[in-house]
Amino acid sequence: MLHRFSFIDSENDERDDADDCYCVKHSANLTQKNDPEFLPLREIPSMTVQDLAGSYAIQGSNQEEAGSSSYQGILTLSLDENNRITAKWLIGHHEQHGTGFYKDGILVINFHYEGDDQKIYKGVAVYRRINPDVLDGFWSEKHGDPRFLGTEYCVRIFGGGMVN
Repeated sequence: MLHRFSFIDSENDERDDADDCYCVKHSANLTQKNDPEFLPLREIPSMTVQDLAGSYAIQGSNQEEAGSSSYQGILTLSLDENNRITAKWLIGHHEQHGTGFYKDGILVINFHYEGDDQKIYKGVAVYRRINPDVLDGFWSEKHGDPRFLGTEYCVRIFGGGMVN
């Protein structure tokens, strides 16, 4: 599926869907649809929520001062009966679970886990789709240091190996 970008006629603020090209202008002023500064965009198919399912190798940093603590693990994404994302992180012997949704290249997951102190910790992770096999994100926990965000970089795993 391709997203169609309509042009805006600034004189009467109406959309013009008659043009059959996908264009964007270099500057913020999108007023002249025939302006030579408009360039055609490559046609890029949209990614669906179903395309996200799979396992990803993750490398992340905790919600602390930069460089203080990092981790590696596996993130597995699947779909429930309503096509909503279910997530499971395995970091060492530690498991986290979450549910979320995907729209316009953004994946949002509410997660929870039981800490070593037997308390339940909750948070939210937000990922941006870089390409079909890479997600780049950040996360925050309710009881984490509010001055910082954790980070996570995810690369899809295929048949026991990762994509470069």
